Amino acid sequence: MDFFGMNVRNEKQKLIISAVGDVCYEGILKDKPQKGIFSPIDHIFFASDAVVANLENPLTSQEKKVSGKCTLRGNPGWVEVMKEAGINLVSLANNHMMDYGPEGLFDTMHCLDSAGIRHVGAGKNREKAQAPLIVSIGNKKIAFLARSSVIVSSPSYAGPSLSGVAFLDTGELIDNVRRCTGVADLVIVLLHWGLEEYSYPAPAQKLLVRKLVDAGADAIIGHHPHVLQGLQRLDRAVVAYSLGNFLFDEFAWRPKSDDKEVMLHLSESNRKGMILQLSWNGAKSLECSQVFTRIDSGGHIVIDNDPDREKEFAT
Repeated sequence: MDFFGMNVRNEKQKLIISAVGDVCYEGILKDKPQKGIFSPIDHIFFASDAVVANLENPLTSQEKKVSGKCTLRGNPGWVEVMKEAGINLVSLANNHMMDYGPEGLFDTMHCLDSAGIRHVGAGKNREKAQAPLIVSIGNKKIAFLARSSVIVSSPSYAGPSLSGVAFLDTGELIDNVRRCTGVADLVIVLLHWGLEEYSYPAPAQKLLVRKLVDAGADAIIGHHPHVLQGLQRLDRAVVAYSLGNFLFDEFAWRPKSDDKEVMLHLSESNRKGMILQLSWNGAKSLECSQVFTRIDSGGHIVIDNDPDREKEFAT
């Protein structure tokens, strides 16, 4: 049996990996898991050998959240919804995974493990958080690495004996990518980075991408800006700087306990997402395509066939 417990297509056909950006359950559905929320796109997931997402909140029933920041949370029941939709691998390396402290992180990892959904980018210490996740699909091995570069005021990043998520240390990540090339057929790096609401990556991001590709990365997939950024073909590698929001809702929060609630609204750009599909038949480089998505007014995901999306993305 392969890593995902799925029926792998015969070796002459392409291996397909579908990737999406931020998945967050905070909002009106936070404690109301809905099985149908992924139904408009689950046929795409079911046709994929792996489906990768950035899980932007802990899955926990904990009530004690960290102070001084906007916190996100989802009911543990969402894990079964993700499993049924075909999501089978998530990055935990982001700036909200520690919103409910170490307990929230461990609850999340337990939920995911119980559902058979693999995770990368966080752990009980730095070594575990930085460790690659190497999975087998058929007779191929794929290494996933996940890091976050977002500065967080509350304790978030893993230390030698401190639980948390994996911080982006350029030298460490490059070395880890190089090591993965010796044991895996493909190396995919998941990065939580960039500036929120900006449609273009920063020069420093482009420089890091060049270094990662030179080290052997076959794909670099980004999230955090909450808007789409561009795709790039760099030598043999595919680079998606930000896949935008895949599932996100509007919600209210209090900056401080005695402050009034602030409503966080989704802009039109915040509602636009994308499913990146990577396909590989054993050749030197990956092929890629995309399916545009949108979060509708009810907070559900729909496929967006508006021809202007292609034109908009091309610019």
